[in-house]
Amino acid sequence: MDNCRFCGIANGSMDTQKPENVKIAESEKFFAISSVGALVEGWTLIVPKHHCCSMKNLYTEEEFSTFSNQLVSILTACYGPVIAFEHGPNREGSDTSCGTDHAHIHIVPYRSLMAKLDDMEMEWQTCSASQVCELVGRNEYLFYCEPGTKWDNPTGRVHVLKEPISQFFRKVIAEDLGAPDKFNYKTNPDTTLTLKTIERVRYYCAKH
Repeated sequence: MDNCRFCGIANGSMDTQKPENVKIAESEKFFAISSVGALVEGWTLIVPKHHCCSMKNLYTEEEFSTFSNQLVSILTACYGPVIAFEHGPNREGSDTSCGTDHAHIHIVPYRSLMAKLDDMEMEWQTCSASQVCELVGRNEYLFYCEPGTKWDNPTGRVHVLKEPISQFFRKVIAEDLGAPDKFNYKTNPDTTLTLKTIERVRYYCAKH
């Protein structure tokens, strides 16, 4: 799709001279890149090569599960257990997409956010990743889970949004880190941790 960074990375038309655009893992239908504006080292995105708005229809795909498990295994070997989350829009240009109108899920080496979610006045439904689509229907949503050291259709929580919300989980992590002003990747597009992640993951893969 024109002007889509992720489509450009997927098909090779994006400026691959920019180190932050390097794929750190890839399968036939998916690829992984390190997140721009990462708040912790190891922050990675799993992205479908096909342009779509959200991941909800992909969580049941065998290739997604296989690829996600491989990536989670690599990240946990480098950094320890991970959490995962998605801001799930249903249309191009929605605030929920955080300015990126191409589906992706964040895989982040970080401690549990469950207690923080419990403290919020939000309704969360417990579900497995493969149940997200049937629970949210055509609604926009937030999905959070803790795969730990492997992706095996993890159980997590989904919140159906009544109105769009931007960068929800980035705000939660930024506040937890004591740096609430750094949540916005648009105004804080630092690539220092992005490039460290790429270097470390590629080094690990080269050795294994």
